[in-house]
Amino acid sequence: MMKKSHLKSMLLITLLPITAYANINSIELVDQHAQLLLHMQIDENYEMQTSSNLIDWLPVETLSTETSSGTWNVLINQTNAFFLLDKIDSTTNVLQSADVLEVIQSWSQEQNYTRTTKVIVPAGSGPHPVLIAIHGNGGNTNYVNQYNFLDQYIRIAPQGYKKSWTIAREPSRPADLAFMRDLLLRLRRYSNVDASRIVIIGSSNGAALINRLLIELNGALFQTAIKLTGQLNTDQYNQNQFWHDPTGGNAYDTSTDPAQRRRILSIVGTVDTVVPYAGGNGVLGYQFLDAQESLYLFAKQMGYIGSQLTENQGIQIDNEVYQFSYLDGDVIMAKLVGANHGLQPFINHFQDGRIKNILKTFLNHP
Repeated sequence: MMKKSHLKSMLLITLLPITAYANINSIELVDQHAQLLLHMQIDENYEMQTSSNLIDWLPVETLSTETSSGTWNVLINQTNAFFLLDKIDSTTNVLQSADVLEVIQSWSQEQNYTRTTKVIVPAGSGPHPVLIAIHGNGGNTNYVNQYNFLDQYIRIAPQGYKKSWTIAREPSRPADLAFMRDLLLRLRRYSNVDASRIVIIGSSNGAALINRLLIELNGALFQTAIKLTGQLNTDQYNQNQFWHDPTGGNAYDTSTDPAQRRRILSIVGTVDTVVPYAGGNGVLGYQFLDAQESLYLFAKQMGYIGSQLTENQGIQIDNEVYQFSYLDGDVIMAKLVGANHGLQPFINHFQDGRIKNILKTFLNHP
């Protein structure tokens, strides 16, 4: 039985919206965790926000409801903690497969340029979970077709400018971070989108962009990341800190504290020379972290407090497939022995039953 703590050294205030939409009915502090009892409308999306000063509010998670009441828990590591539960504005618009989501941007290479996405919507009224598939360098929106076996998801495929995504050294220079943020904000306004179940999956250059999204976007915008052959580079993590550019550019000159409460799957090949498994020099002169260290750093950010797993602690789950798991399966790496950057010789890796099983098992984990 957990010991209940009194609220004497810590000020916890819940803001109760005076609306018919949502309320934080009560709060209790248990072993440094705040437990909030919530009341919400069924089949709606809500955003939980936190603050330490009632001025700066940070969205930390999106909640969807199948019942009118529930609890929400968070670790408290500050003296003052304020909470706000806000209903996400939505419309009666239904996202359809014929739709093309557009975001207009201007930057040094283009003016009023229309960024587009491909949309595939499953049958039924929803709300459906969402899978956003980010292609690698040289790819296009057809990348999403490789995931048609995940047909319960709305599948979204954004197109990178010049078939690429901006990390630091690529020739393309659009504000891809802002593009993805705008796309995510737009998606959750559709009535058939479950904004609490958004997965972003990407390969290579697309996985590098996912690292940026994990580091730089708030926790309410998406919940799950799947990276194929794309661990952190030393622009994104060095001196025991994560880094970003607060202007949305590629300077990586400001340390930051990435959002928590996310699930992360990394799939890597041991003979990858583009993004080396053991780290070091890779594509375009990037210096990459070791795949094990990269996973461990994200696991710590998500709340893991133990030591990094060693190579011999991997569990064989299939032929030439070893799994390293943190936080009861919320942060996982699948090591494919003998696989290169394209994850060959695992046949066509999207059709290979072993990788399909990894993806399905991870996504079906409660």
